[in-house]
Amino acid sequence: CLPAHHSMTYCHVAGMVEARSQVGNWILEPGGLALCGNTSEASHNALMGTKCESDTSGKYMKRLAATDGQHLISVEEVQQFLDLAEINNGAWEVVAEDSRIKVQRFRDRKLGGVCVKMWAHLPSSTDLSLVSNCLLNYEDRKSWDSQVIGARLLGNARGNDLLYYVVRAPPLADRDFICFHSLFRRKDGKGMMSYQRGADNALAPFTNAVRATTYVLATQIYEHPDGGTCINIVSAIDPHIPLLPKWIINLLTPSEWRRFVAAVENRTRQAAASREVPPCAFLFQSAEIQKEDITGRSTSFMSTLPGSGPESSVSPSSESSRSSELRGSCADFSEELADEAEDAQVADEVEPAPPEGASGHHPRVNKYKEQRRDYEWDLRQHDIMILEVPTQPPRCGFVCF
Repeated sequence: CLPAHHSMTYCHVAGMVEARSQVGNWILEPGGLALCGNTSEASHNALMGTKCESDTSGKYMKRLAATDGQHLISVEEVQQFLDLAEINNGAWEVVAEDSRIKVQRFRDRKLGGVCVKMWAHLPSSTDLSLVSNCLLNYEDRKSWDSQVIGARLLGNARGNDLLYYVVRAPPLADRDFICFHSLFRRKDGKGMMSYQRGADNALAPFTNAVRATTYVLATQIYEHPDGGTCINIVSAIDPHIPLLPKWIINLLTPSEWRRFVAAVENRTRQAAASREVPPCAFLFQSAEIQKEDITGRSTSFMSTLPGSGPESSVSPSSESSRSSELRGSCADFSEELADEAEDAQVADEVEPAPPEGASGHHPRVNKYKEQRRDYEWDLRQHDIMILEVPTQPPRCGFVCF
């Protein structure tokens, strides 16, 4: 049973319907970091599934200080974090501030690490999905962030990812992290939130890197009222650097934060210029827009099937057979694409090379690539979809992908 501030939506995944949790305006995305273009190794799914959700009794900071990595992140825990991050009664002390960035330190020193809140405005970064892709797609992040390396998505269960990554810290030894992670998006489609907390160290083998502790690392990405994008990060991490006073970390944080923000803004500028469409783009739609888009796509697709005219309707008893028909149609389309690919490959081998400055492949190859790209985009759009709780079984109440 969820508290009053939680509500439920429904998630349609491969023909199954599951309850989805909501914290305020933030909707949990059970698919997690895989929706941002990361490949899950799925090696720890079963192990993660045996863990229970976090115990939210007691004060939030006190529980974080206990560094209990045995429990998964729960929506109640995230609500407590949001309450902490939004308080303005002097709990946060300003370390540095200007028109573009703001760095604050939490006055309560109960945590073993330094707890800071870092805010930035990126006026030239107007596409939320590109900023999110910069931070949460670790393959893309390698192209501009030389510190975060070796990121691996080890599994996903019950709305939690198991994330492992290494941070370079020259001239010191590398630090590595093993964390639970949950992904949220704003209901109006105007924001995304990533929430991390340390997991049990036994879930990842020790290496030459020093195992650091993540009490909390939460990133909110949302629209700025005057245009552009805001990034708001709350970070409480203990890098386990002996004999290093915490005031030095406070001193270095503002300059490092400015460099980080400049790198993100530069990367999003490049992505916008090349018109990149990141995997997470479809998450930046409101629930109502997603519902209309998905309903339109599914209705159009289903209208090509036998017995799916305007007079037809989908009842729960017929979902199984209709699902089989849809899957069959998808399989036929996949075979057509495979035939196109084979023909295109042959054409590419026997046709003369295109002139310099032209496309690098025969036109049939390019045509195939366009078809494949459109098809893969369709798959991403249908992979995990959000619909409001229906009063009647919807026409597209199941998914074939």
